Amino acid sequence: MDWIKKNLGWVAFFILLIGAIISATGKFFYDKDYSSLAIISFLVFGTLEWIHQLLNKTPKTKPWKIFSIIIVTVIMIIILLV
Repeated sequence: MDWIKKNLGWVAFFILLIGAIISATGKFFYDKDYSSLAIISFLVFGTLEWIHQLLNKTPKTKPWKIFSIIIVTVIMIIILLV
């Protein structure tokens, strides 16, 4: 758990970077539209950064707040894909 608290921001950054690189490469070199992948990676990035801030707060954050953020993000991704 300690590793997650320290490095969740980097994990979020790499997810955003990989999504942006795949989306840009597909758009410019292969003429494919991966805009939904870019939006999903941005949503996951924002969620993980928010959870990272909540995990590192001095007064402990209640677990239901973290789970509610995850559930709302999953619902947004499902709506985006449908």
